[in-house]
Amino acid sequence: MKKLKILFLTTSFPRKSGDVAGVFVQKLAEELGQNVDLEILLPSDSEIQRKQSENYTLTPIRYCPLESSETFFYRAGGIPEALKKSPFQVIKLALFMVSAGIVTFIKARNKDIIHINWLTNGLLGILPKWVWRKKLCLTLRGSDIQRMRNNKVDHTIAKIILKFTDALVSVNKDNIQIIKEEFPWFKGKILYIPNGVSFADDQKESQIPVQGTFRVLFVGNLIRSKGILKIFEVFERLRSQYDSLVFYFIGEGELKPLVLEYQEKYPANIVCIGNLSNKEVLAFMKKCSLLVLPSESEGRPNVVLEAMANKLPVLASDLPGIAEVITHKMSGLLFSPEDTVKFEELLRFSIENPTEIKQYAENARAFIDAQQLTWEMCAKKNLNLYGELVGF
Repeated sequence: MKKLKILFLTTSFPRKSGDVAGVFVQKLAEELGQNVDLEILLPSDSEIQRKQSENYTLTPIRYCPLESSETFFYRAGGIPEALKKSPFQVIKLALFMVSAGIVTFIKARNKDIIHINWLTNGLLGILPKWVWRKKLCLTLRGSDIQRMRNNKVDHTIAKIILKFTDALVSVNKDNIQIIKEEFPWFKGKILYIPNGVSFADDQKESQIPVQGTFRVLFVGNLIRSKGILKIFEVFERLRSQYDSLVFYFIGEGELKPLVLEYQEKYPANIVCIGNLSNKEVLAFMKKCSLLVLPSESEGRPNVVLEAMANKLPVLASDLPGIAEVITHKMSGLLFSPEDTVKFEELLRFSIENPTEIKQYAENARAFIDAQQLTWEMCAKKNLNLYGELVGF
């Protein structure tokens, strides 16, 4: 049976084993590629391993004269953090958009569907859709919605893109509601397909040594918007009361020097691990007592879902994408992102009530199982969508 030819475009994807950027896109691609002919376009970088899997083909897009200068897309925090660090980086973004537009146009001619990740990137699919008469599918992420609601230019761009889009996939329900409110004429083309979840290998044990008896884990970019400063604020209040309290940080970012500074000052309570592969993170979760994610904004963070799937209790910000999957004091603990007092209170509760938070973790795993949040199911729903779009 003939396979559908899918052209994927993403600005975030693991460059090599152990890379964490866009790992959720890779997980989906691995499953999709078993049933379709899948080519993935992504920004070039000197560290990209082009042959990662038999299930898809990687095509890096060059956008600077020197490959050593192509570092824009793979920093901690992605495009928003890169632009904050230096406004001149917008030049690299513009160069990429031009180069990616050309490559997408050429590659799309022999494909059945163009599937683009992140709303703004949808601009790159308009011309090939119009000229080659291809179907255009977009997958929406949390940061897309935040920019669209807060910026009139982004809102206008979104409106233009949606006029050419055949189907819009959202990984969380809150984003769907917002799109329906902002663009009611488009509501019939929106589909909810949640990300899948990765489960820890029962046979794989983390080789990272641990200390303390109550181990708090943070996984993500070490940047302000992830709530790193809040963690240290709460730690300062609790450290004298709980000697066995240890915070483990997995990730990279601009605040890593601060984390290392705290580690040097409090070596018994702060451990900075750096980046780990997804499999290594899942294995390390089994050694921890609690996952914390005090972010100021999130879409539907996979790290929360992975903690739930692997029965690690979760304490996180009460944001729409998180509240979709966690019910407070039922399957986890939630607090307002601005309320560090409540954050402290719930962390204290977690330390002093291990039996209760373990029950929350059991309930969270039951939720994951009931929702069938696997990458196999995620791929199946995307495949069904492709079939409907082209009548396959």
